[in-house]
Amino acid sequence: MEWERRKELIYKEMHHYNAGILCFQEVDRFDDLDDLLQKDGFRGAYKARTGEACDGCAVFWKDKLFTLLHEEHVEFQSFGLRNNVAQLCVFK
Repeated sequence: MEWERRKELIYKEMHHYNAGILCFQEVDRFDDLDDLLQKDGFRGAYKARTGEACDGCAVFWKDKLFTLLHEEHVEFQSFGLRNNVAQLCVFK
C-alpha cells in the first residue's frame, strides 16, 4: 500500500479510537507520522531497529494528558537475539 494512503488510514483509525497513547511497530517514516500526529497534540519517541533494517518502534502520547517521565530502549541483539528493539515509556 502506498504511504500516503496508509498514512490517511492510520489517521482515520486514530481518530476513531480517540486514544491518548499510540504504539506502532515497523515504523519506517517516523518524521511523517510525527508531523501528522503533532497537529492533534501528540508527542512522539522513536527507536530504530539495529542492523540493516530501516524501521523501528514509535510511541506517541497526547501532551495534554500525559507527561513522559522516563524512556528506555532495549536492543535485543545485545542478548544474542535478532535485531529487534523495544521501547519502555513511563508516563504521569
